[in-house]
Amino acid sequence: MSAAIPSVACLGVIGRNNNPLHISIFPSYDPTANAFTPVRNPLQFSLLLSSTIDVFDLRSKTSTASGDFGLLHAIDDRLAAYGFETNTGVRMVCIVDMRGRRVEAGGSAGTGGAGGGPSQSSASASSSSAAAAAAARASMSNVGAGLRDAELKPVFRAMQSATG
Repeated sequence: MSAAIPSVACLGVIGRNNNPLHISIFPSYDPTANAFTPVRNPLQFSLLLSSTIDVFDLRSKTSTASGDFGLLHAIDDRLAAYGFETNTGVRMVCIVDMRGRRVEAGGSAGTGGAGGGPSQSSASASSSSAAAAAAARASMSNVGAGLRDAELKPVFRAMQSATG
């Protein structure tokens, strides 16, 4: 049995003059095709990133401090846009797919983990499957409630260090 957990679907960097500087699109897990494909096409992600500019502008008028804007808006029941603004006015947007990555909750540890070959002990195999099951249970609570700031800060920190 497998469960889906949130993953990054798109990262965007918007300049201080509302010009797009960078867009990266990441594939998400599609259970019907049992493959990884993007949730939207590049034009649709570009329009979603442009729609966040209005939210940044509205929130900056009510708040004088720049920084973490948190959840900008929920796009649909699957996608949500989170934002961060630097002190120089550059805006970073992370569009999260709430069902984007598959985690095996059964006997194997998932698709991207360290491989457990024949020499893997039964104790470590059961602990890795227990960890995968715990991650799957935790992800089910995240889908309804959204992501916490602590889960997105490393994303924005990595984006800021990559652009700076």
